[in-house]
Amino acid sequence: MKTTIRIIPQYEHLRPLIEELAQKGPDPTASVIYEGRNRILTMQAPSGELLNIKDFHCPRFPNNYIYTHLRDSKAKRSLENAVKLIEMGFDSPDPIAYVECTEHGRLTRSYYICLHVEANDMRLWLENPLKAAAVPGAAQTLARLHAHGVFHKDFSPGNIMFQQQSDGSFRYYLIDLNRMAFGVKSRSRLLRNLAAIYIESPEETARFGQLYGEAAGLDPDFTGTEALRQLQARNNRKKRLKVLKQIFKFKR
Repeated sequence: MKTTIRIIPQYEHLRPLIEELAQKGPDPTASVIYEGRNRILTMQAPSGELLNIKDFHCPRFPNNYIYTHLRDSKAKRSLENAVKLIEMGFDSPDPIAYVECTEHGRLTRSYYICLHVEANDMRLWLENPLKAAAVPGAAQTLARLHAHGVFHKDFSPGNIMFQQQSDGSFRYYLIDLNRMAFGVKSRSRLLRNLAAIYIESPEETARFGQLYGEAAGLDPDFTGTEALRQLQARNNRKKRLKVLKQIFKFKR
């Protein structure tokens, strides 16, 4: 088995822990905080830092070969994109390292490690007492991303973390960064991000679009309507995909 590890210099003291992760997998004492397509665990390092470990499940063929020979792994892209965003002035949990394990020319395991941040995300938005105060800053964050030519392909309520500061302001952290494009100039492409902002109701989606327009220097009425149009188009695509999957399953 071949192991590739890259550690951000200021976290070099965590190398023994990260090398053990590469050899043995996550520590049994680590707590699972998310289980889905991938798994996220949290654990405390001996030096005191609270870490998040994103465990990317072993990719299927042919991706296990593609991520070895033709394209960077999700773990590597997560770290490199986090570094880029932070250099641009955005917030993301401090990137620490990525690990890639390959065997017989195929990727078998990969991990992205970052600092744990105590923050809320934008899901279950109507239940959140801070919604009125926090939504404008989230819209401004998306507008800033677009002004820098950044297209976050997984921009969604679950990937926008916010943290209220002592002065009442909010700090926004971007997560799930392995699918991003930089240098994007197409406004129509950037506006596709509005399709993912379903904040519990169409009204909140339209409001987010309007706030985005104000921050981006666009007509708020247009962007509010566009947010709803993009949302409807996304929902229609999902319905068609569901039907196709059912047809394919029936034929099999």
